[in-house]
Amino acid sequence: MTTIQRNVDYNIYIAVSSLARNGLVGVSGAAMLPAAIYRSLKLGTFFATLGPRSEQNLYSRELAAIERALGMLLALTASCIELSTRNKAAVLTLRQPRQQSRQQHICHIYKSLRALHTNRNTVTIQWLPGENSKL
Repeated sequence: MTTIQRNVDYNIYIAVSSLARNGLVGVSGAAMLPAAIYRSLKLGTFFATLGPRSEQNLYSRELAAIERALGMLLALTASCIELSTRNKAAVLTLRQPRQQSRQQHICHIYKSLRALHTNRNTVTIQWLPGENSKL
C-alpha cells in the first residue's frame, strides 16, 4: 500500500492488542516513533490492565487499546498516524458508529480523533488480518 502525504512532519505506526491471562485482561501497544523526534528511531510501548476477564470481551478490549493509544498522542502536530489492530469488528465500528456496545470507548476515541485532526494530524485505523483470519 502506497500512501501519499503532504505537509506531514512525522509518520507514526502503532499496533495495538489485547490479552487475557490468569483471569485478568490487559491491553498493550507499540509505536514506531520517528527519528526526527528522538534523534534515532524509537519504539514506544504501553500496557494497562483492564480488569477481570469475565467483564471484557475481545471487541471491548481492542476498543480500549485503541482509546489508550490515541490518547497518548494528543500532543502531536502535523503527523501521519497509522494504527493497526487485528479486531475487524472494532475497525468497522469506528468507520460507521451506531448504538453498539461500549459507547464510552467509542466516544473517547472520537474525542481523541477530533483533537488530533485539530492539530493537523491524519489518522488511519486499519485491520490487519491475523494468521488464522480469512479474507
